[in-house]
Amino acid sequence: MQVLSRKLKNIEYMPDKSSALIKRIRNPSLTASIFPHGYMQCKGAASVKDTVKGVKVIVREIEKVTGGEQTLEVLDFKVTNIMAVCNFGFLVDLESLFFAQAGPFSSFDYDSERFPGLSCTTSKKVHLTIFSSGKVKFTGAAEGQIAEAFSQLYPVLLQFKKEVEA
Repeated sequence: MQVLSRKLKNIEYMPDKSSALIKRIRNPSLTASIFPHGYMQCKGAASVKDTVKGVKVIVREIEKVTGGEQTLEVLDFKVTNIMAVCNFGFLVDLESLFFAQAGPFSSFDYDSERFPGLSCTTSKKVHLTIFSSGKVKFTGAAEGQIAEAFSQLYPVLLQFKKEVEA
């Protein structure tokens, strides 16, 4: 890890705090934590395609600085946590939604004095944060679960659509 930290560019390595090297790349924009046992965790990519591209860039760079003495390959690539944001384009009555606890969701939490969003979870453990502006943040999803959560949420939010007062 010491050798890589000296040879690679855009690296943070603080062995007192973590055993991982932190590698940042710009194209695609991505931050990777590289652990001594070979595990790499990537964050911040805009898509799965960008993540794959970023991993390839980092692997090639490591091979280059080690002089090609080791060939690296990605053995087990999986996406474990996707975050997405969308705007439904209409206002939502969060208080009514909270009291009705409608739809296939669980663990409703809403306290407007503490936080302006309503939190709930889908059956697949995708966490939703719904704001009265109609914006929704999806977190904790695996591939394909965002679209499923969106299709479950949209008809529920339509029931609690706030009419704009003119």
